[in-house]
Amino acid sequence: MGSHSSHWIPGQYAADESVAGAQAVLLPGWQPALFYLLALDLPNRQQEAREGEDHYGVAGESRPGNRRDVAGLEVLRESVIAMIEVSVIIPAFNEEKYVGACLTSILAQTHPAYEVIVVDDGSTDQTAEIVQSFDNVTLLRQRHAGPALARNLGAEHAQGRILVFVDADQTFSPTFLEKLVQPIVEGRAIGTNSKEEYVANLDNVWARCWNINENVTLGRIIPEDYPDEMPIFRAILRSEFLKVGGYDDTGSGDDRTVSDKLGLMAQAAPGAVFYHSHPTSLKEVFYQARWKAKGQHGPKTFMKTMQHTLPWSLKGSVKRALRYRNPYFPLFLIVYDFGILIGSIEHLLRPRFHWK
Repeated sequence: MGSHSSHWIPGQYAADESVAGAQAVLLPGWQPALFYLLALDLPNRQQEAREGEDHYGVAGESRPGNRRDVAGLEVLRESVIAMIEVSVIIPAFNEEKYVGACLTSILAQTHPAYEVIVVDDGSTDQTAEIVQSFDNVTLLRQRHAGPALARNLGAEHAQGRILVFVDADQTFSPTFLEKLVQPIVEGRAIGTNSKEEYVANLDNVWARCWNINENVTLGRIIPEDYPDEMPIFRAILRSEFLKVGGYDDTGSGDDRTVSDKLGLMAQAAPGAVFYHSHPTSLKEVFYQARWKAKGQHGPKTFMKTMQHTLPWSLKGSVKRALRYRNPYFPLFLIVYDFGILIGSIEHLLRPRFHWK
């Protein structure tokens, strides 16, 4: 895990109306080297080096000194990114099956996290014990109250200038943190997410059915053509997160509430690859669908709710079962839709009780 450094401390990020175009204003506090890095416009310098657009040289060639400058700036940029303090926050409720792999991959990053905080949301399995087996991981506990309040608790204890929120059933490529925070470090965004999210367990029949039901390319969680502005922050400046009071406790969909309150979207961070596990049993399918319906992702009208009744389930499942040659999909959709129905009824009767 990364050691604490008080030398490189990001300044406050101030945003005005131009931020919608990914414009940023950096207030005092960033070190001179970072100003230098941004002022020299590294991407343009790289392009010049490739194309030989140097008025001191011959057309089509690139001066060796120019190439050395660019290489030096790349090293400087990597050093700056590596020294920014990042706090990773992981809410976990009964995640004994996944949390070990999650922590193993988040602790093996090219950009080590300043701290990793797991908030045990009242688990009744071995989640807490598994977390405690890892060195350099902070474990916080709360009574079962849902992921929004768990994330907020983690943020209250976090010391990093950038907060990264991930789930306990996710794993990450080695450069995930480095790529995710890069647009923030370079002053191009107050927060980021990634479109490069893939299904971790596509070999499981029920996880595969879940992926089919999401109507995205098999193996992906976010469509390839998804916009570069995203409504969920995977990483965000701590000052901006705290400014709006963190997440609202709305159940499924609560991770969109920070963006709603800020009036800003997360910017896509290229190269931040990670993997997310879908439900692996019909029991998990039911509980995940039930939780989904109790939050912002549930059906909003009576007619939308009726589309999850048995006749609709059978009608909708056969066509997709044939299309994807998946004979398990009809059974999956019956269980999924039953979870949606139960969750919708529970939301109607007990609207504040929306966690798993």
